[in-house]
Amino acid sequence: MLARNPSRRSARSVLAATLARDPVARRFAIILLAVNAILLGLHLATETMRFMGLRDIGWVERHPFALDREGGYAEVFNVVQAATTSGLLGLIYLRSRARIFFLWAIVFAVVVADDALMLHERGGRILVDHDLVPSWGTLRGQDFGELATWGVMAALVGIVLLWARRAPGDQLSRAFGRLFLVLFIALVGCAIGVDMLHSSLRHSRWLEHGLAFLEDGGEMVTIALACALAFTIHRAGRAEPVEAEGSARAGVDRA
Repeated sequence: MLARNPSRRSARSVLAATLARDPVARRFAIILLAVNAILLGLHLATETMRFMGLRDIGWVERHPFALDREGGYAEVFNVVQAATTSGLLGLIYLRSRARIFFLWAIVFAVVVADDALMLHERGGRILVDHDLVPSWGTLRGQDFGELATWGVMAALVGIVLLWARRAPGDQLSRAFGRLFLVLFIALVGCAIGVDMLHSSLRHSRWLEHGLAFLEDGGEMVTIALACALAFTIHRAGRAEPVEAEGSARAGVDRA
């Protein structure tokens, strides 16, 4: 198991070996990324048709493929893959007892709650309603409110991860935790950085839609990579006890 069998192997080598020998892990990653690519492609295709003036076609104007459409296919799928990531990390924790996986399961549960319940949008609205955030230039008070809400959530995640860093654990689990940290930073970068840039550059229609695609598409791909990573680690943890048992039997036979 990952935490009970500390290893000098790098996280990258474990992931590569698992994907090479385990067709289930490999197919899961390929299918997951393919579905994300299809959803992104459908969004681009329908948005391009709208730009070409084909709004008279009813399904083009009301298509459910837009990445930012509430209850659209992309949003629902993104919530599902984030929830799957959280669930897989919980399973990894139950097997390995490495606290870092439990904490990342909580982080992705918060991501699910934010997507499903619009937490940062609601937090921004509360701050605006109480006149706690200003408007500045092309940025609305709502934009600053959402940024502040995301900042609070990111700070809480940072505190939790610092606490986890002080907890006992093997180097391999910590290395996997760092990979999730990189993906989470990328997720926050899309959700905050690109979102702020998108909000401040509304004068160009093409630029506005391009940044919106980068924001929502970046979030989707980042969560997809986290989900594929969690599933691969889960499969690696399932394989290790089998390998250990096989080695023990081989030793008995030789004896």
